[in-house]
Amino acid sequence: MNHNLAINSLVQEFGDVVGDAKSGYEPWGRYRITFIIAARPGQIPYLALGSLRALNLSRDRFEILVAYGNRPARQRNQAARQATGNFLYFLDDDTCVSQANLECLDETLRSFAVNPNELILGGPVVLPPSAEPFEAAMAQAFSSPLGIGPYRFRYCAEGEPRFATERDLILANLLISRDLFLKSEGFKEDLYPGEENQWLKRVTAMGIRPLYHPRFAGYRRQREGYRSVFELGVAYGEGRAKHFFEHFQPLDLLLLCPVFLVALTLIALAARTAPAFAAVTVYLAVVMAASAWLSRLRPNFFCFLGIFSLLHYGYGLGFLKGLFVKKAHRPSAEDVDVQTHSLRTLFQRPVLSFEI
Repeated sequence: MNHNLAINSLVQEFGDVVGDAKSGYEPWGRYRITFIIAARPGQIPYLALGSLRALNLSRDRFEILVAYGNRPARQRNQAARQATGNFLYFLDDDTCVSQANLECLDETLRSFAVNPNELILGGPVVLPPSAEPFEAAMAQAFSSPLGIGPYRFRYCAEGEPRFATERDLILANLLISRDLFLKSEGFKEDLYPGEENQWLKRVTAMGIRPLYHPRFAGYRRQREGYRSVFELGVAYGEGRAKHFFEHFQPLDLLLLCPVFLVALTLIALAARTAPAFAAVTVYLAVVMAASAWLSRLRPNFFCFLGIFSLLHYGYGLGFLKGLFVKKAHRPSAEDVDVQTHSLRTLFQRPVLSFEI
């Protein structure tokens, strides 16, 4: 099998958003970017690597580090310590980026009075045009106010470039000054997922102001199926609970709504009290109304109803799990293998064999 052809076929799926590199494009300033991708042992992050191949950036201006292991926060920290770039660009293994992201970085450095050594720049992670209907429904629910509330801008490109908080940024598509990251001692290594939220709260308390650019976008497919929605909710809730009380803000109280939903549902089922039944009924009415509203554009009422319900109940249960269930601490000496990839040879290696 021609490996070049295989990867080009996969990346072509994102062609409408990645596009062709602009000839002669030279970013403003002389910075160097280190792209950091965390992956499981033996995994080939071909989607992220394929999109990086399409970027028009001279070889002395970037490097690619893939950190292999089973502790993502530790992997990213170790890769950051080995990086040589001025900026660390963290990507998930299945996140694709485009040339427009480099232009957004240039625009940000020009337009905002921010010290490049203290820069944090992020944007949404959205679906490519070829997404399946269920994936599109998930994305639409996640980006709605009822889905994940004030965190919805992680999944939709709205508004203008602006100063932001941890509620707007996501680690699947996040650029950070290397100096700032190392000075702050990086991510908390026993925290996953949600390590970027805890880190962003920490550096914001230091006086750093992150930036959100709606066109600084990553493109990623969603995992399909109602089970994946529930598991995602559980994972996000569990990660949030572990640092919920750090640098607490009043708006964080909204994150307790799914916990109250779980508690009220259990009370309604066990004790059969009228107030609990009434509260759950109001919730279901609101979810049904939101599902009907979203179904105007995408006729899938029951799909939206299932996504909202599973996401909220999963988040509530995950939050309770994160508060009361302590995971066994993994040994800190666990191996992390950080590999540097050259795009010139990367796509000629037989190790990149896979089925399309």
